[in-house]
Amino acid sequence: MDKIIEGGEFEGVSSEVALNRSLQILRNIDIRAGSIGDLTLGAKDSFNDNRITNNITHNYYDRESGHEKKEKVNDTFQRYLELFRTTRPEEDQLLITNDNSPLPGTSKWILDVVDSEALLGGTESGYHLIRGSAGKGKTFLCIYIFEHFKQRLATLAFNGVTKFIIICFHCNGQNDDRKTSVPVLRSIIYQMLQQDQTFAKHCSTYLGLNGSSDIPLERLQILFRAMISDPERKPMIWLLDGFDECDSSCKTFLSHEIERLYAPDAPKMPAVSTIVFSRDNSGLRAAKLYDLDSEKGANSNIQNDIKRLISARISELVHIPEIQERETNEYIEIMLLDRSEGTFLWIGYAIKELRRSRTWVEFKTALELLPQGLNAIYDQIFSRFSDRDGRLIADILALVIFSFDRFRADCLGPALEALQEVKDDHNDRITPPTGITWDQLTAHGFALLCQESLLKKKGDLVTIVHQSLAEYFMPFQKNYTTSRPSFLNIRPSVCLLRTTLACLRILSQSPLSMFDKHSSFPLLTLEDYFAVYAFCFWIPHTRWLGESTPSNSYI
Repeated sequence: MDKIIEGGEFEGVSSEVALNRSLQILRNIDIRAGSIGDLTLGAKDSFNDNRITNNITHNYYDRESGHEKKEKVNDTFQRYLELFRTTRPEEDQLLITNDNSPLPGTSKWILDVVDSEALLGGTESGYHLIRGSAGKGKTFLCIYIFEHFKQRLATLAFNGVTKFIIICFHCNGQNDDRKTSVPVLRSIIYQMLQQDQTFAKHCSTYLGLNGSSDIPLERLQILFRAMISDPERKPMIWLLDGFDECDSSCKTFLSHEIERLYAPDAPKMPAVSTIVFSRDNSGLRAAKLYDLDSEKGANSNIQNDIKRLISARISELVHIPEIQERETNEYIEIMLLDRSEGTFLWIGYAIKELRRSRTWVEFKTALELLPQGLNAIYDQIFSRFSDRDGRLIADILALVIFSFDRFRADCLGPALEALQEVKDDHNDRITPPTGITWDQLTAHGFALLCQESLLKKKGDLVTIVHQSLAEYFMPFQKNYTTSRPSFLNIRPSVCLLRTTLACLRILSQSPLSMFDKHSSFPLLTLEDYFAVYAFCFWIPHTRWLGESTPSNSYI
């Protein structure tokens, strides 16, 4: 049965009759953009055919001057563009800075792995999975490919040719806007719109002229499929970094959407090439796999890149004259290369350790004591903290790592205080020294963690420097080391429970203080919040941590 409209000028008539009547109105009067508020048809009902949309656009603009046409089309396009903007552009740009960009002369080999010239040709689709463990430089490789393609695109654009679309998204397990299905898909659609205004016709088809910003995943999925299947679309290259950091439902959703593009029965469409960077396969079964940990060529290329990185970072040690001698330099490079285990992140921490030395003797001792591997160097960093400072930074890390989303810096103090109240072991509780406030104590712990490059602050948000730190912090993780400081040894269920209760206590006292973007949530009791959070976050994670579902005594 045809849908009956409720409310507005077309109340009581079918959607088909209303649509025909609205088209007649559009033909006879000059409707301004955004003035169809009384037309209460749903977007899917009112604009469910490209021919209808094109007809509306034609009649709407037919009697306008060329300038007015362009201006109104641009206004509509800008409205759609703002509709899909999720993450702040300035935050996105932080991912491609001098600190995160690959060192000149490194990463070029990855272009051969993904056959970049074939991708740029746009005649064939490519589907690659670049897999590697923590600190292997996957983000470096992703940024290098992105920058390379952007430069090629700029050259083509300068010559009046726009040959392809390049999409890049960096997932982040500490940020809901970068790890869940809706914001990830919104960002991808946003980038597609940004590079090709003709995609706006699909927005009008499925969202209407006045689309709401609250778009469900199902509608986004339909829109994305329509855009990517558009026969007039330019060839597209899609880079997805940190795929393993997405939550489980997002990984399932994205892997399904990616895999269907390359299925044998996939509809014919312009080329779309996908390059995913991840620590695991994450359901991407059809991808051409390149393993950074096991491929012989990859190991050689990574070693060469790390050598260049070491050479560049050694120049920071100019305060010790002996280091600048060639033989000494080569000796240091060999030592660092051997102990890094092919991990870029390890080099950064190692150089930071060596910079503490003031003399050549101190430097040689520090070099000999550098541990092998990333977890071992985390052990060395944490072993420098006193027991009191250690318990303080362990609590701060727990709050940041196990929080709902990115943690706001101004909430650390109240959350830390609340955390002490829910600890079952009174000896494990920390209290500020006489004359020191919780905010001051928190600032001290936060400064210690930033000084060791374990936490970072972007704007008013606090995050860990690298996801490998979260894995190291997890008790019973697979690479557990015997030299791990005792203040980090907390049972997973207890740690999660304490942090949950602390976060929920703050949330119940001031619902908007930490999670302002969730302000539309109904005000629930503390027990309600705990039940929801335990179901959505805590219980699924205990399986990954190696514990069974918690008993009622924990709840």
